Amino acid sequence: MGISADKLKALRKQKGFSQEELSKVSGIPVMTIRSWEQGSRTPRDIYVIERFCNALEISIDDLLHDELAHAEAMRNSEIGDYEEVRINTLTQSIYDKDNLYGILKLLDRFIDTVGKKRAIEIMEEFANEGN
Repeated sequence: MGISADKLKALRKQKGFSQEELSKVSGIPVMTIRSWEQGSRTPRDIYVIERFCNALEISIDDLLHDELAHAEAMRNSEIGDYEEVRINTLTQSIYDKDNLYGILKLLDRFIDTVGKKRAIEIMEEFANEGN
């Protein structure tokens, strides 16, 4: 589950910390905090998230509340919308974690799952979309 960069930055500022001060209090490298707030990385390790929350004197529940509410709202909306958002979120997560290598691994698994013949049909349709 992603935690928005804006939310991380807002929480830090609400507590009156600079990135450097939060780094010292939490033990999280300042470059990591910067990359979270720029949206180039997201916190994934529960122990690092816990250190972040402890430094800001908030609960993990407080940190994740908006994201959990959004996920619940999506579940309660049309299932097609939920599935599309879920696929996009998972794809972005795979890309964030492993870059193009992760996407290629996903594509390999897709081909194995749907079969080579169906995968070729889908890929040809995709390749011809721009024509």
